[in-house]
Amino acid sequence: MCKLCDAYNEKFRFIYETKHSFCVICRWPIKNGHVIVMPKRCVSQLEIDKLTPNEVYDFSCLVQKMENNLNNLSTEDVMTFKNSGKGSSQAHFHYHLIPSKGALRDLFNKFEGTPNREEISKDNYVSMRDLILENFDKN
Repeated sequence: MCKLCDAYNEKFRFIYETKHSFCVICRWPIKNGHVIVMPKRCVSQLEIDKLTPNEVYDFSCLVQKMENNLNNLSTEDVMTFKNSGKGSSQAHFHYHLIPSKGALRDLFNKFEGTPNREEISKDNYVSMRDLILENFDKN
């Protein structure tokens, strides 16, 4: 078991559960409404292919249910995302749901300094695609 597994028993954070998944308030919420949804079975962020089809479906349905709930509670739209590998502080697979005034592109503009929208050449698309495909079956 891990720290996220332990969250299941922390009733002050616990929100809801299904047969295979549950959701809690994030231990260190970025803002009000910051929720984490995860499968009950402790599976690594990089090994989600070990979840059964029923577990994946159950998890996806709970994510959607929480998104709908948070969207109804807030004037902001909910952003849903997963950290994986180097960017994650917890191994247990989970999604973060956070109400946000902006969209994903807005966050990257501010945090990464990327342009709002920038056209790239057809050659750049092909290069990017080929690089991704070269490594696709290695993982």
